[in-house]
Amino acid sequence: MPRAYLKRFTPDREHAYVLLKPSNEIIGKPINIRNLCVEKGFYSSYDRYGANEVWAETTLASLEDRIPNWILPQIPPNLLFPCQNMGRILDTKQKIALVDTVLLQFWRGRSARNFFATVDELYDEILEEAEESLTGGSERGATIALLKKHKDTRRRNVTVRGPIVALKEDALNYDGIRCNLQNRTCYILINMTGIDFVTSDDPVIFYNLRTNRHGLMKCPLADPDSAVFYPLDAKHMVALYTQESCLGDSFSALAMILDHTDVRFVREFNLLQYNQCTHCVVAQRKESLEAIRRELKA
Repeated sequence: MPRAYLKRFTPDREHAYVLLKPSNEIIGKPINIRNLCVEKGFYSSYDRYGANEVWAETTLASLEDRIPNWILPQIPPNLLFPCQNMGRILDTKQKIALVDTVLLQFWRGRSARNFFATVDELYDEILEEAEESLTGGSERGATIALLKKHKDTRRRNVTVRGPIVALKEDALNYDGIRCNLQNRTCYILINMTGIDFVTSDDPVIFYNLRTNRHGLMKCPLADPDSAVFYPLDAKHMVALYTQESCLGDSFSALAMILDHTDVRFVREFNLLQYNQCTHCVVAQRKESLEAIRRELKA
């Protein structure tokens, strides 16, 4: 995770509390964010010819640096109506850039690596079955060639090499994911529950509101009950809902307050961060991590 992002989950913009997985140990003293969520070579990226490039890193950094300037100053300072729609706070252009940030952050996480690897394995299985089951002749050859072309097209700008994934700009819309997210109703959830949002080394959560399953492979975006969550800092989170599930529109971002009646939602979200992460959960306050440990023991 980039330091520009992690510093939003610190009390002093330099150190944060950490819950380790799978030991469930909370490190006693805050850790310098320079040493958090780092894995050597994990964010290296290469184009299809093997040349090293940093497109994803530089694009994400430029977007993330501008997010607080868009969102936080536009939230009313005296919020008098908890859990009421506070109106639109971002225009369409800003909302699209925010969605791109969420998507780029997802592509950087371990779950995206697993997603690409799973898709790659599925295509290999389909090709193998096709070669075994189809009869000979030109029809068999044409079908297999079409399947291989489809696989190559889907992965044209995405290369999986162990933990390494290379991204090009049009890979943002892999399988139409970018268009799907841009057309959703976007909420900025303002956390006034007294319990902070936490983040992790894989912070973008794809979640199904009906089945309670998470992860892109288990939560197809075509399902109207699918949602996407991404914490911006300890007090603000992006939530992308389908228009069918929230009766909203797709034109802008709306603000909504979470109050004491939404404590359970925040706790469940923080637990999802733990369940999805690879190595650690990061928080501004130690109490937030202790709450997760209590949930795990319950």
